[in-house]
Amino acid sequence: NERLEKVFVSPFLTHLELPSAEFPGEMRGANFSDIELAGLGHYRLLDMAVRDHHSQPILLRAISPRLLIDRDFRGYIWMFATLGPVAILAALVALPFFTGLVVLAGPMIGLVFGEGWAGAAPVLAALGAMGVYICLARVQIAFCLAAGRAGQVAVLAWAAVFLMAVLIWVASRWGMVAVALAVVGAHVGLWPFYFGAVARLSGRSVARLVGGLWSPAIGAALMGLGVWLVAGQLDGRPPLTVLMIAVPAGIALYGLFAVVMMRDRFTLLLRLVRGHDG
Repeated sequence: NERLEKVFVSPFLTHLELPSAEFPGEMRGANFSDIELAGLGHYRLLDMAVRDHHSQPILLRAISPRLLIDRDFRGYIWMFATLGPVAILAALVALPFFTGLVVLAGPMIGLVFGEGWAGAAPVLAALGAMGVYICLARVQIAFCLAAGRAGQVAVLAWAAVFLMAVLIWVASRWGMVAVALAVVGAHVGLWPFYFGAVARLSGRSVARLVGGLWSPAIGAALMGLGVWLVAGQLDGRPPLTVLMIAVPAGIALYGLFAVVMMRDRFTLLLRLVRGHDG
C-alpha cells in the first residue's frame, strides 16, 4: 500500500528479495529496472502505482525474464546490421539487370512485340532506372517500416505522387519518353530522403550507405558499355541474334568483374543465407 506494506504477494515472489521502491503516492508513471536474481538469472522489474477500490495508491510490482527482451533486441540489432548487406546484394543483381535492359531495350521490344513497336524502346530504356530504384528503395522502406517509421514513409510516398503528377503534366508536351523520365525523376528525386531516414535510424552516414553501391554500379556501367559495343557491331541483325550474343557477353563481363573486384559479396551472400546464428 502507500506505506509499502504488503497487501498481496504472488507465490513466486514470496521468497524473493526485490530492490526497494518509491512510495506509490509519489510515483509518476511506470519505472523499469534490470535486476539479477541469484540462481534465476536476469529479469526486468516493473514498479507502477495503481489505485484500489478506495482510490488509494498501491504499488504494483512485476518481473519478467530478460530472455525474450534480449532476443527481440538481438533481432532488432540484426535488422540494422543486415540493412547494408541486403542493399548491396540487391544492387549486385538489380544494377546489371536493368543496365542491360536499358542498353538492349530495342532488341527486346522487337523480339517480343515486333518491329512496329520500336518507338516504345526509348520509353522502356527510360523506365529502366525505375527498376533499380524499386529494388533498392523497397529495402529501405521495409527497414523504415520495421523501425516504426510508417508515418515518414507515408509522407514520402504522397510527396512522390504529388511531384510525379506535376512533372508528368510539365513533361507531357514533349512526348512519352519525357513522361517516363518524369516518373523516374519524381521517385529518384526523393530517394535521398530515404537514405537520410535510414542513416538516422542505423547511425551510419549517408556516404557510407551509398559507398557500398559503388562497386556494383561500376561493374554494371562497364558491362553496359561492353554490351552496347557488342550490340552496335550486330546492328541490322534480327533481335533474337542480337540478344543471344549480347546477353551472354554482358553476363560474362559482369561475372568477370564480380569475381575480380567483388568476391566478398559472395561470402556475404552465404552468411545472410545461413542466418545470423551461423
